[in-house]
Amino acid sequence: MNLNMIGFAALFSAAVVASPASANFAVDTGMPLANDIQLSKSQSLAGYFTLASALEVSSVEGFISGLDSVGTITIYSDAAVPAASNTLFSANFAILSSAGAWQGVFGQKWKLAAGSYWVGFSNSGNGNFMKGFAPTPLPQYAFSTGSSWTLDDPSSAASAIGVRIDGNRYVAAVPEPASWTMMIAGFGAIGGVLRTRRRKAEVFLLAGAAGHGHSEGGLSV
Repeated sequence: MNLNMIGFAALFSAAVVASPASANFAVDTGMPLANDIQLSKSQSLAGYFTLASALEVSSVEGFISGLDSVGTITIYSDAAVPAASNTLFSANFAILSSAGAWQGVFGQKWKLAAGSYWVGFSNSGNGNFMKGFAPTPLPQYAFSTGSSWTLDDPSSAASAIGVRIDGNRYVAAVPEPASWTMMIAGFGAIGGVLRTRRRKAEVFLLAGAAGHGHSEGGLSV
């Protein structure tokens, strides 16, 4: 392996890469038990959640029952209540006729930093519901009729809709000792190449200057 290849390999090995951990539920209220809450084209529901670390969201689900229609899931930035101006991500999904099932969006790559957010559920039609009394409720819920959001009493278990958010947490991969050794060797090799090139350039310039001086010395006046 030549010096340039060693140097490039060292730089590549030393790069700090964001590597996703295994997928898991970053937010999980558990399956709600009862108390259908209307989710229609006139009313939207939302829950407030907090991420302790950065997350690339792959799926967002709500526990929904009712008729076939088109639903929308929206992630809002932190605010007193969800607002269209705070929309970060939004996607539609097919709500399938069911007595109650986890339904939502999948295959997303929504990058969220550590912090607090709202997740909202809305629907294009009527006849759909989300159940309350989730066993591990979120700290705050809200509902809207149109564009105006109202906070639900967080102590009311009846408003605790089911929410699941899946994704990959990202951590910085620290190079192993062998990688550090290669990195140091690579930097040394790169430095050696640069020094060699610099010496060759200096020799070339000195040789040119010497030749130029000899030519002038040979002139007769």
